[in-house]
Parts: sequence; C-alpha cells; structure tokens
Amino acid sequence: NLFLKPVDLMIGSKLTWGLDPQTAKQVKAQYEHGAGIMAGYKNYLTDAITFMKKAFNDEDSILFGGSTKFDTNTKALGNSKIAKGIRIPLRGLTAMDEFFKQISYRARLSTIATREAIDAGASQTKIVMKLKDGTKISEFDEMVAKRFRAGFDESGVIALDKEASRFAKEVTFTKELDGVLGYIQRITNEVPIIKQILPFVKTPANLAIQALEMTPLGLVGKNWKHATGTSRDAVRIAEVRGRVAVGTTILGTISLLNLTGVITGGYHPDKEIRRQQQSVGFQPYSIKIGDTYIEYGRLDPIGMLIGLVADYGNIYSDLNDRDREKVENNLLSFLVNQQTGAEEDL
Repeated sequence: NLFLKPVDLMIGSKLTWGLDPQTAKQVKAQYEHGAGIMAGYKNYLTDAITFMKKAFNDEDSILFGGSTKFDTNTKALGNSKIAKGIRIPLRGLTAMDEFFKQISYRARLSTIATREAIDAGASQTKIVMKLKDGTKISEFDEMVAKRFRAGFDESGVIALDKEASRFAKEVTFTKELDGVLGYIQRITNEVPIIKQILPFVKTPANLAIQALEMTPLGLVGKNWKHATGTSRDAVRIAEVRGRVAVGTTILGTISLLNLTGVITGGYHPDKEIRRQQQSVGFQPYSIKIGDTYIEYGRLDPIGMLIGLVADYGNIYSDLNDRDREKVENNLLSFLVNQQTGAEEDL
C-alpha cells in the first residue's frame, strides 16, 4: 500500500477526461506528487526508523497519539518488565505501524510543501541566507522548509497537516471509520462483551473498504463527485480515478488467471470437492507457479481484492441469476451506506 497510493496518483494524473482546463492542469500535476512521494520514502528513511524505535518503547503512535492498529487498551497488564515483555509482539506491530506512518506522512508533506513553493513562484536562485557550513539557502528552499515545519506542532513530532495525515492513515489502514462501520466500532468500544467477539474493527474494516474502492464500486457514494470531476479537488480526482483504473486492471487479470488455475481462492464449500482439492495439494489464496504455491494474503489491500475475485469466480457458476444479482446489490449497498459519514478526518 505504501507504493500503491502514489501509483494511483500517477495513473490518475493521466485520466483528465471531462475536466475543465484549470482542473485538468492540476490533476496532471499529481504525477509529480506521486513521483515525489516515492523519492521521499528514501529521504525520510532515517527519521522513520528513529520514531519506530520510540514507538516501540512508548507503545503508542508518536505522529498520531492513540492511533494504532488496536481498538482496545493494550496496557491492561501494567508497565512492569514482565508485562512489557509479554507485549513485545504488540509493541513490534505498533513500531512497524509508526515506521510506515512516519515515512508516508513526511514524504507526502514534502510534496505538498514543494508544490506550494512552486505555485507561489519562489525563486531557486535568490539566496536568502547562508548556513555556518557555507550552504546557501534559496528563497525556494526556505519556503519549503517553513511549510514542512508547519506540518508539525511545536515539539516537531505531532502531525498537523490534514492532507498528509489522511494519506498516512490510509497507507497504514488506520483511518477513523465513519458511517455503518464507525457505528460498529463505537459500540464495540463501549460494550466490553462485544469487544470479546470483535476485538479489532478499524484495521480490517479499512482493508475491506480500500479493497472495494479499487473496484468500479469505488466510484459510488462520496467518491462520485471526484470520479466525475465535479469536486474540482485535483488530488482526490487523481486518487479515485487512478485507484479504480489500477483496481479494474487487476480485477480483469485476476479473473483470467483464476479461470486458468494460476490464482486460487478458498476451498470449495462442497465437502467432496474440498477433499479432492486437498488430495491434489491445493493451497487456498495462493498464486500457483509450476507446482509451487505462493500465498498472496499479505499484499493487502490487493491481496484481499484478489481473494474476493477468486472466491467469487469459484462460486459464480454455482449461483443462479437471482443470487448473483443479490450479491452484487449487497456489495453496492454496503459501500454506499459506509460512505454516508464524514469525508475527511485527521
């Protein structure tokens, strides 16, 4: 997902049909944003590692305090050495989550700062100061640096920029939920007994939503105005159009590979067929290369999308027209209902 998001921007920047000239120009500029984000990952690798270590020790997100993969209190056992030792797997997950948050936030913020300096016409030749080591700072460099610093609070570690925050949370599947799933998350947090049944809601829900948004279903609901260009929001137009274009291409490829047996879904629901699959060494949710099966489950959200299409392809022939229509309508209704809440959040 770290690399998929900027690719969506780059692909979407080429899809400018139906846009007015000014919006089309802004959408085309998103190609540079996507490329800049990719380059930024290398530039901010050291910073990401530094805060990853701090998140491991603090057991919390540094960039977005309290925003982790978990919907529940992970420190119930206290802060003793034994308790911290028991929580090492959770601390490790929090640390890795922080790594990807930091590197994606900083890379996105850097592209925003650079674009604003370009739009402001800041000079790259006018020198405004000179550092002690003799490095000359241009007007452009100064403006970019100030805008980048403005993306953090006074401590320099807490995120403040809304767009970069949205990007980082989408990359890490920790965006706050709204609509139907937001209601479910609130209920599970307020009722302890439900928490035993649904310990995690936010991350799995974000995975599912992003997987569905990569399909043509991602054009409905709040994304419709971006897909049609009526929102005139260049970033979101490029994101939505690029995401659906990439996802639809993947869908078509998966469908063909599933028919040839190269990509597998889950076991067939019929017990007899399932026994036959097991007897020949069938591996679910995998890519078959020769006689070797490679699982694709960790490639989310693409992995989830692949599994969804593969499963549907496997059972498609067993469904009648009425059942097929019911499944498709249920998926559409879910996505529309989910997207009735607030569109933006930090």
